[in-house]
Amino acid sequence: MTKDETAVMLGMMREIYGKQTDSANPDMLIAIWHKYLGDEPYEIVQAAFAEHVAKSVYAPKPAEILDLVERAKWALFEETLYIDPFSDEELTDGQSIRKQIPSEYMPRGVSHKPKQYQIASEQRLSQSIKQLADKLRIEE
Repeated sequence: MTKDETAVMLGMMREIYGKQTDSANPDMLIAIWHKYLGDEPYEIVQAAFAEHVAKSVYAPKPAEILDLVERAKWALFEETLYIDPFSDEELTDGQSIRKQIPSEYMPRGVSHKPKQYQIASEQRLSQSIKQLADKLRIEE
């Protein structure tokens, strides 16, 4: 999200919430909001802001918008994890799905550590295979 987009959002907030958003230094206000939301995609921030406006009569704080942004990212991420069992599309691992989402749209817990998730997933798969092999040996 650019500083100009941040300024537009704050202008909308001023129109909606009025004096609740008054600031003695508008440039500082833009800088503060941009510091916290600058790394987030504008479309998701706008959707989060619209959701906040629909639910609250009070002007949002950056943390409230960030919380809504993170929820939206998780919803998007969870949608991409669904694999239709009747689909002809063959995906060999979770990383194939994650590559479809740009990194800025990934939830924080996933986007910063994709390699660790892949390693953990491979370790769980390896454990499951070992347990299945042990179970088959016992049954013989």
